[in-house]
Amino acid sequence: MLPVTLLAVIINLDPNIVTLGPLTLSWHGLFSAIGVIAGVTIGVRVAVEGGAGEDPAYNLALWSVAGGIVGARLFHVVDNWAYYAQNPIQIVMINEGGIAIYGAIVGGVLTGFIYALVTKIDVAAVADGGAVGLILGEATGRIGAVITGALHGLPYDPPGKVI
Repeated sequence: MLPVTLLAVIINLDPNIVTLGPLTLSWHGLFSAIGVIAGVTIGVRVAVEGGAGEDPAYNLALWSVAGGIVGARLFHVVDNWAYYAQNPIQIVMINEGGIAIYGAIVGGVLTGFIYALVTKIDVAAVADGGAVGLILGEATGRIGAVITGALHGLPYDPPGKVI
């Protein structure tokens, strides 16, 4: 059997770009913000080309981003409930870290879908834009996560693998 070599990417950057008093700008936060702006901009453009109105598409995107933030934190808290049950005030301390990417996706999509139904926006007209915006935003935001080392996981070594 051949030895398993783990590939590692080491990025020697401080996870925080600058700290001004109580405010800290991190790489993760910067790339997340860029991802949201890029995702909303491109997503709305695609939605408008699909027949949605520009203002309704921006409104839906605003609600989706908010729902994504809430969903990201909610999924993280549920996933780490043993800690948060002992420290309930930490649940609202999102600025101290702790979000789940799958929660952002679920929360954003669900909120956008509900908003579209309530405001009678054609879901089909905004769905393609939402998908493109979501993928672009998530991919851009993940760059910051890589820089800060926020991606955790174990090597996958299944039986019958191809070397």
